[in-house]
Amino acid sequence: FAFSASALVFWGVPKLKVLSEHIVEGVFRREINTALAELQALPTELSELGEIDAIAQVTADTIKSSLGVSGVAVYHNDEFSSEFRCIYSSGSFSRDVNGYKILTTNPVVERLSLRPECLVLNHVADDYREAFYKALVLLKNDLGLTVVVPIFASHQIYGLIFLGGTDQPRPWSEEEIATLFNIAAQIGLNMRARDFERRSSEIDKLVALGTMAAGLSHESRNPLVSIQTFASLLKKGKSVEKLPDDFREVLVRDVKRIESIVDGVASYSKNQKGRKAPIDIREVVESSLRIYEQAADAQGIEWKLTLPREGEAIVMANFDQMVQVFNNLIENAIQALAVRAKGEIEID
Repeated sequence: FAFSASALVFWGVPKLKVLSEHIVEGVFRREINTALAELQALPTELSELGEIDAIAQVTADTIKSSLGVSGVAVYHNDEFSSEFRCIYSSGSFSRDVNGYKILTTNPVVERLSLRPECLVLNHVADDYREAFYKALVLLKNDLGLTVVVPIFASHQIYGLIFLGGTDQPRPWSEEEIATLFNIAAQIGLNMRARDFERRSSEIDKLVALGTMAAGLSHESRNPLVSIQTFASLLKKGKSVEKLPDDFREVLVRDVKRIESIVDGVASYSKNQKGRKAPIDIREVVESSLRIYEQAADAQGIEWKLTLPREGEAIVMANFDQMVQVFNNLIENAIQALAVRAKGEIEID
């Protein structure tokens, strides 16, 4: 009995311990593999999202549920901002990080921009540069972080992912850290591509504004003639009351035309669309004809008009923009007929 008991103690217990460790390790490994599978599928899901806030929410919720951490927070830095701000947080971070700002000059951010890596705070040694170590300890004490993951592309830090402690204390595996690093890198590339798209759109807009500015003098030349005439009459001491009513109407019309041209340029530069309202196409055409009536008569150009009756052609559009369209068409027609002794413009 003593021999059997001794054999059980010295042989069976170690075997049982090894067997139990294998079982626990197998269960733990399966959980890790399941979590890693969920995280590895995350970049594909994020590629279908359009807004940064939505990307942050899906990323934080997936990491929290997969890795079993107490909280996840995602910080983002706008291009013209000097600080990182929290755009989404979950779990224990929800009440702590929303008002917590991180400057772009923070030593942690500066180090990560030079050498992007996941920082596991329990493994950080105190032989790092003093400013970096103190800033990292401050983040850990203030927010209770365990891991800091940089969102980066080409050594530019677009954001930071903060992870709280795990539900059950355990060391972070290399696979988990590598997967988190790759996810953050994919998000960084996504953000960088969006920056390029935005800058490309801004360049296209600047080119278009340059072209518009070149044509602005052309569009405003005719309205300025009546304004210059009015200014010269005032300079000569002419009374405003003695001016013909037709000239006054032309003056008011041309001032409004210049105003609409300037407003159109301003609206385009701000990505604003002109307000639409029900308008009568007949009124639009007649307004343009009044503007070019004298120019057409001076060249002997005749009008052939077949216009709808008043109220028959109502469309939703911006009146000033539609007038500008017909102005361009009529002006081009007058210029094209300048080489002829007589001409005719037909509007049907």
